[in-house]
Amino acid sequence: MLRKTLSPIIKWAGGKERELKYILPNLPLHFARFIEPFVGGGAVYFSIVGKSMLINDKSKDLTNFYLQVQKHPSILVSHLQDIQTIWKNLEQFLHTNICFFRQIYAGYKQGVLTELSLQQKINQFIQEKLQDCSFLLGEDLHKKQELFKRIFKKISLEKLKRIKCLEEQKGDLPQQDLFNNFEVIFKASLYTLIRDLYNQNPLQNPHYFYFIREYCYSSMFRYNAKGEFNVPYGGISYNKKNFQRKIEYILSPVLQKHLQQTTIYNLDFEDFLNTIKPQKDDFIFLDPPYDTDFSTYSNNVFDRRDQERLAQYLIHKCPSSFMLIIKNTPLIQGLYSQKGLHIHLFHKKYMVSFKGRNNRNAEHLLITNYPLHRTFKT
Repeated sequence: MLRKTLSPIIKWAGGKERELKYILPNLPLHFARFIEPFVGGGAVYFSIVGKSMLINDKSKDLTNFYLQVQKHPSILVSHLQDIQTIWKNLEQFLHTNICFFRQIYAGYKQGVLTELSLQQKINQFIQEKLQDCSFLLGEDLHKKQELFKRIFKKISLEKLKRIKCLEEQKGDLPQQDLFNNFEVIFKASLYTLIRDLYNQNPLQNPHYFYFIREYCYSSMFRYNAKGEFNVPYGGISYNKKNFQRKIEYILSPVLQKHLQQTTIYNLDFEDFLNTIKPQKDDFIFLDPPYDTDFSTYSNNVFDRRDQERLAQYLIHKCPSSFMLIIKNTPLIQGLYSQKGLHIHLFHKKYMVSFKGRNNRNAEHLLITNYPLHRTFKT
């Protein structure tokens, strides 16, 4: 039995919401257990109802978050609500102090203020308005206000310089666009603070993990040489996101009921499958990391050897019906072609191209070990 009423809880690169029109009509009509070794954002998992469900992901952050939603939703929501309060505090604070930003930017744009004097004005603002910013950051984050002020100073200067360059190239921005850019200064500062705190103790703060997944640029995964997550704030379009609706969704009875029917694992996909021992009447849906140069997500590498291990399991060991969604590459063609499987092609358009590492229009394969019972239309 299928439904489309539940949405994924969390933003995740490679989510399959847009592909549900291909996937859901072609799932087996009957199966005992639903099994997903690479759950990610779980678009398909959240479309299943009335089944025993077993999900897995190698990302400790992700599975830890799902376990928090499943077992301690009220605690998680309380922390998220605190962040939402800070978000709203920052909005009000900007409205109160918008004249300052308009004035110093106008002076900088007109050449009255040099970059050094602009920096001095920002320092003055911090000393006068943010000397004690616990009123903005609340109980949870007020101890980190010195870090917040350093981040705010850096982002303010960078952002005002970028606005000036933009206007020099394209002409004056409308006043609302200027305001939106000023708002980014505050919200990117909070995002960066939370991102830095998350990097210090990733598994200790699932609410920080959830917040940065929601507000990082285009759901990207990127890490520095120290293994720290370093994707920036998403920008103007993220300023008005309805985070409150997301928070309330976590406590919704229908979502909680769904999670209570689920067992969550954090294993390598093969260890997971060997642990749960799929049976003939089970169904396995697989959406693994793709065979590309950009095959690292959530700080986990999934390389050629992993693709080969996966193909070996599915072709030679898997007793269950399965459906695999994968990007069409020469490696994947070599692994799955002429193996007695049912292979169908469809096109996916990516929302963004990550520095050329994703072709925005790419071919994907839907591979099953059972014949599709509905006409496949791309």
